[in-house]
Amino acid sequence: MRIRGEGLARVARTWALPALVFCLIVACGSVIAVLLPPGAGPDEPMHVARVEQIAEGGLLPVPVDDGDLDISLVGPSSDRYDLYGGTTDAALYELVVTGNLSFYSDRDAPYAFPTWDDPRLASGGEMGEGAVSWLFPNTAINSPLSYAPHVLAYDVASALTTNPWAVVVCMRLAGVLAYAAAALLCLLLLPVGRGVFALVCVLPQSMATCAVVSADPMAFAYVSVFVSCVVRMLWNEEMGPRTWVLLALSTAALCLAKVTYAPFGLLLLLLPVAHASYRAPRRLLAVGA
Repeated sequence: MRIRGEGLARVARTWALPALVFCLIVACGSVIAVLLPPGAGPDEPMHVARVEQIAEGGLLPVPVDDGDLDISLVGPSSDRYDLYGGTTDAALYELVVTGNLSFYSDRDAPYAFPTWDDPRLASGGEMGEGAVSWLFPNTAINSPLSYAPHVLAYDVASALTTNPWAVVVCMRLAGVLAYAAAALLCLLLLPVGRGVFALVCVLPQSMATCAVVSADPMAFAYVSVFVSCVVRMLWNEEMGPRTWVLLALSTAALCLAKVTYAPFGLLLLLLPVAHASYRAPRRLLAVGA
């Protein structure tokens, strides 16, 4: 009984903080996702457009002509460069652009509660009635891996409803769940610094960022899992195959999600520097690969 009690206590110590952080992120992130006006997140209309484009098969950036572009939110700044963007469902576009312009230009007037009843944010359109061609060059180059949960949520939500607000909220909630799951995994992986990492995860700015449609939740997930694997391997010389698999997947994902994250891979050099066991030819080959 004593051995069993010690085992249960060890499991409780291992899972208590990760479970608490996971629940806090899901609860607080969901409230933000539901109540924040659609389009109010940083560059959220552009991220929504890129998610829809990827969901419809546009994996690579799509060049567009400047002939019939809607410039309600952004217009060409110069004719010297190629233009990138695409088409977005008209009702979805109206919703997120209206929310964005209202949120950033009319801050003095409070919104009605709940926000979706506010006439300034209302969108009477239903998805599937038309499309708008416009520019979103800052997200048109983003990798599909940056939006994996959002694309899945868009596919499911748009198959079940034509309400653009519901589709945006579903995408937001998918980002919250992905962020929370990554935080949970990292807290289980980390042998040290769990308290600091948990605090960063539940900072208001962190949860607000994960609660809007953006590439940031998955960037956080990939980088955090990668760094957690490296830290775990630095503290423990003998690692099982699951950690190696997580290290490989997170390394590939963060490099493919954004090229600017590739320098994180230099942290792998710490493994053979810190531990002689990682200097064996077999392990050097694994780290190099």
